[in-house]
Amino acid sequence: MGWSEVLDDIERRLTDVKRGLRTGEPATTPFTLPEDLGPLPVQLRLRAQRALRATEAMQADVEEARDRIADALRRGRATTREPAAYVDTRI
Repeated sequence: MGWSEVLDDIERRLTDVKRGLRTGEPATTPFTLPEDLGPLPVQLRLRAQRALRATEAMQADVEEARDRIADALRRGRATTREPAAYVDTRI
């Protein structure tokens, strides 16, 4: 696998994560950079930089979604209603 295929995989994973955030489906499997890639070719540098920026932005989106879910779960466990009060009107 070369750098071009690795970047294809990263871009595909980003698309999967976006879809997963919208639909609630599991996004993708963990990514592992192959060890035998060698140096990044100069002609792929801009593409790699775009992928890095997109990955960092996606990480921020995922962290924000995680925090929203955690907040919603915490709020759901808290008692927000006053206890019921009954008035006997038969007197």
